[in-house]
Amino acid sequence: MDPYDFVAMHLPQKTIDLIDGFWVQFAQNEAGLNERFTRQGPGADPTVVMGALSDIAPDIMWEFGEAEIGHEVVITSEWRDDLRALVRAIKNRAPELRYFQVRDTRPAEPNHMIEQLIKSRFRSKFTLKTIAVDVSDTGHINVTCEGRGKTEALIDQAVALSTLALGEKDERAWLGFVEAKSTLIGRSLPVAEAAEAVRQGVEEAKRARPAQKYASTVLDDDREQYLFSYEGDQPQDNARGDIISYTTFDAHFGLNVLNERPFSSLRFSQFGEWFAGIALPPLPHEELSIDARNALETHIHDRLRSTKVGGLIGAGTGRENMYFDVALEDVVQGLSDLSALFHELARPDAVLSFHDDGLKGFRYPLLRSQ
Repeated sequence: MDPYDFVAMHLPQKTIDLIDGFWVQFAQNEAGLNERFTRQGPGADPTVVMGALSDIAPDIMWEFGEAEIGHEVVITSEWRDDLRALVRAIKNRAPELRYFQVRDTRPAEPNHMIEQLIKSRFRSKFTLKTIAVDVSDTGHINVTCEGRGKTEALIDQAVALSTLALGEKDERAWLGFVEAKSTLIGRSLPVAEAAEAVRQGVEEAKRARPAQKYASTVLDDDREQYLFSYEGDQPQDNARGDIISYTTFDAHFGLNVLNERPFSSLRFSQFGEWFAGIALPPLPHEELSIDARNALETHIHDRLRSTKVGGLIGAGTGRENMYFDVALEDVVQGLSDLSALFHELARPDAVLSFHDDGLKGFRYPLLRSQ
């Protein structure tokens, strides 16, 4: 179970009821939808059947397509990262269907389909002439391209190419800035070549991820650490605007978290670890105490390591809170371990939040399960 599954389980009952009502209607019309898509008859109108999604959230997107067996229905949040847990809940609560497979993200497309889809979407040929992909200091891939047409249209082409080449999940995780320049010089790139450049950029970024799990890290070993210090100039637009100092094993992670850039756990772990932060107001005698923070770091890291589910990646001191960032390979066990720890420490004020963009609105008091 990943954090999206976990958050999906904690949605309000009213939302769950709406989701279940949608699937009741879908199941009642499944045979009619199959009839419609196999052209065996007029069947059910998909726009009417899927219209019930707007009662759950108006910005949920959907589309039908072919599957290896039967049909595929994709219900997606597209650009709305804040709806990703909701869409996951819709997928997870789908009943067993005879004719349809359910997805919550669009998959990557083969090269021949990318060209067709871009042509149909933009009603013109692919016009990018050059494309360069660089890995940023936070593990994103930044795409720079040149081509024929207006800059905005070229950017749209590059984003569409990236989404189709990577699939929605990886595009949201890895794609950073996209810049374009209009030019009349040169021929258009083959779509397959441009798509491969994007895929290779992601592979390069993946190779830069840490080579070991954070559950394997020993806090007092010789592993290099990175210090971020702020003296009056706080990170802009950051939930940790009170931060004074922060130490981490991964400088790229620190840059991403402290500067509030789009975050995806996929960029910082090749082992399926998910990253979360714990905010903890200090007790009166702990205020700005490095010793108190160090003691809590050790407690957190040792507890997660004891069950081999995760470990500490960074910690910081702020004017209002102490901050502890953890990597969790098993989310449910990790939250259980942390809840038990803060219960033992008599710290009911500890609150955990996941760093991934689609999960930032979810706050989990660590004594909730006690």
